Amino acid sequence: MVKAIVSAQTTLRQRNEKNSWVVAGLRRNGILAYKASLSEQKLVPLSSEEVGGSERIDVSWLRDRFLWVDKNLVPLKPDFSLITASKELADLYEWDFHNPASAPEEDKALMDISELPSELQLPCIESGLLRLPLELQLAAQRRSISTPVSVKDKKASRRYAKMVKSLAKKRVSAKLRKALRDKLKTQSLGQTLGKLVPRAGEASEAISQKKKKLQKLKVKKTADGKALMKALTMNAAEALALQNSDVEAEEATLAEVTKGPLAGRVCRVLQLGVHCGKEVTCSHHNLSKGTVTLPCLGDSVATLTLPDSLVVEKEASWLKPLSWKHMRLSRELKQRVLHSCGGSQLFLDKSVYVPEPIELLKTPPQMLLDQHILYGFELLRWHFSQGSENFFFEQGIRIVDPKLSLQYITKECFDVSIVENALKREGELFKTLFVPVWGQGDGPKHWTLLHLDQESDEVRIKYYDSLNDEEPHPCCAANAQVLLDFLFPGKTLPQREDSQRQKSDECGFYVLAHIFEVVALKRGEGPASRGWSSVIVMDLMNFLRTWLGQLSGEQDKLQNEQASRLKSLEKSRLKNLKVSQELAKKASVAAEAASQAAKLAAKVLSLGKEPELSDLPKEHQDKISQIRLFGCSVCSRCRWVSGCLFCDGPKAERYYLNQLRHSLGLPLLK
Repeated sequence: MVKAIVSAQTTLRQRNEKNSWVVAGLRRNGILAYKASLSEQKLVPLSSEEVGGSERIDVSWLRDRFLWVDKNLVPLKPDFSLITASKELADLYEWDFHNPASAPEEDKALMDISELPSELQLPCIESGLLRLPLELQLAAQRRSISTPVSVKDKKASRRYAKMVKSLAKKRVSAKLRKALRDKLKTQSLGQTLGKLVPRAGEASEAISQKKKKLQKLKVKKTADGKALMKALTMNAAEALALQNSDVEAEEATLAEVTKGPLAGRVCRVLQLGVHCGKEVTCSHHNLSKGTVTLPCLGDSVATLTLPDSLVVEKEASWLKPLSWKHMRLSRELKQRVLHSCGGSQLFLDKSVYVPEPIELLKTPPQMLLDQHILYGFELLRWHFSQGSENFFFEQGIRIVDPKLSLQYITKECFDVSIVENALKREGELFKTLFVPVWGQGDGPKHWTLLHLDQESDEVRIKYYDSLNDEEPHPCCAANAQVLLDFLFPGKTLPQREDSQRQKSDECGFYVLAHIFEVVALKRGEGPASRGWSSVIVMDLMNFLRTWLGQLSGEQDKLQNEQASRLKSLEKSRLKNLKVSQELAKKASVAAEAASQAAKLAAKVLSLGKEPELSDLPKEHQDKISQIRLFGCSVCSRCRWVSGCLFCDGPKAERYYLNQLRHSLGLPLLK
C-alpha cells in the first residue's frame, strides 16, 4: 500500500510539472482569482482567458468575485445602508456610550421580542435575537423608557409611512392590473368595444358618422323621406331614453349588490391563516355572490376577497387585546403559584407531603406533561388578571387537574372513591370548566380539551382536538366521553371544533391556546382577537419556558430555605423552650393576669400536660373543622395522591399540633 501511494504521488507530481493541472483546476473552480505580478509586485486579477470554466461551472458565475474593488483595484467603501436597521443600531451604540447604566441583577435575563423598541423588533426577528448583545438590548429598553411619547409617535409615523411607500411601489403594478380587471368585469360589452381604437383599413367612427349624415340629407329631400325621418327621430329618442333608463337601472342594481351591510364597516377576518384576526375597512360587499373585498390587509398590504361568513363586523364594545406583561414576577406570586400546583411545602410539612419538582421545557419544546398544562393555566390566569383582581375566579373559570382526570380514567390510584369525589367536586360551582383529556391507545400520545360552559340553564359542550388527521384521536375521544358521562350523565360528545391542526408534538400547547381563545372571548375581545392558534402557540412556547424557569428557581430557593431551617430546628426548639419556661414562671406568679400562651406553657412544663386540639388557636381550629367537612383527602397541592394539610383532616391536625409543640419547645410528633 505504501508503494502504491508513493508511486501515485510521484506520477501526479510529474504530470503537474508538465501542465500545472493543480493551478488550472483552482482557476477553473473559481478558487484562484488573483495571480502574483512580479513586475508590479502585487496581486492582479486573472484575465478572462485565464479564468477557464467548465461544463459544471460557467465563467459568468465567477465575475462577481472582483466587485469589491474598483478599476484601480482599490477596495470600495462598504454600503451599510444595505444592512437592516443599521442606522438605528448606530444611534443606539452612540446613545449607550453617552448614557451608561448598569442593569440590576434581576434584569439580566434574555429579553423578549415585545420588550424591545418597535424599530428593532423586525430586524431582530429577521436576523435572530441572539445576534443583538444583551447589553445592547437593555440599552434599547432604557432609551425607549426615557424617550418622550410624542417623539416615539413621530418616529413610528415616519417609519410606517416609509414602509407603506416601499410596499406600494412594489405592488403598484399588480394593483393597476387588478383594478383594470375589476373595471372590465363591471363594464358591458358595448362599453368595452366602444373604447377600442379602429385598426388600419377600417373606417373610423368620425367617417361613419359623416356617411350617416349624408344619407339623412338625401332622404329628407322627398316627402316620404321627411315622414320617415320623423319616425326615425322619434324611435331614436325613445330608444335613447330606454337605453338611459336601462343603464341607470343597471347602475342602481350594481350599486345595491356591491354595497351590502358590511361595505364601509371595519371587519375582522375569521379565516384560518396569516390574516386571521386582522381588521380593515371593507370596500365592497357583494350580496349576490356573498363575498367581501378587504383592501390593504395586514403588513403585506394585500387585497383579499373572502366569503362574508369568514368575516365579522367589529363592535364598539370589544376590548383591546391584552399585551403580554413583562416576566418579572414577585416572590409572593411565584410562591402562590407553586403552592396551588403542588410545587412547594410549608415549614414542618415535610413528613406530610413532598413537592413535585418542575420539569423545564427543552428546545425545541417536547410534548407537555400534566404539570405543564396546570402551570400553563396559572400563566393564563396571571396574564388575564390586572392588578389585584382574579379574572378567572370572578368569571367562574376553572380547570380539572390533568392528573386527576387521568387517574379517574386509568383507575391507577389507592382509592377510586376518593378520586371520584374529588372529580365530582371539581365539576361543581363553575361557569366555564376546562377538562384536559389524555389518551394513547393504538395511536400516538395526545392531549385534547373538553370545554363545558354552564352560564345558562343548559350545559354547552365543545371538544377540541388538534391532531392533524381526518378523524379525531380515537382513544382521547373515548376518554372524553367517559369523563363527560361522569360529570353530566346522558350527554354525548360532539364533533371536534374546526380549528387549526398541529404540525408536531404541540398538542399540549394547542390545549392551552384553545383555553386562551375562549377566555379572550369571555373577556370581551371578540372572536379571533389574537389571530390564529399558531400565533398563540408560539407565544406560549416562549412565555411558558420563561414562566417555568422562574418558578423552578423559586422552588430551589424555598427548598434551600427549608433545609437551613430544618438544620436549626433543634436550636430553635431549645430557644422556644426557654421562652415557654419564662412564661410559665410569670403565670405561676400572677395566674389571673397571665396570657393564654403563658397558662398553656405552665400546664405543659409544670404539670406535664400534652397539647391537645382544644389548645390550638381558634383560627387553626376553624381550618381543621372546615377540612373535616369539605376535604376530599386529596387535592391539586398533593397531586391527588397522598393527601396534605389542606385536604386531609388528620394530617392538618398533626401539622398544627407540631406547630404548637415547636413553639413550646417540645419534640415534634412523628
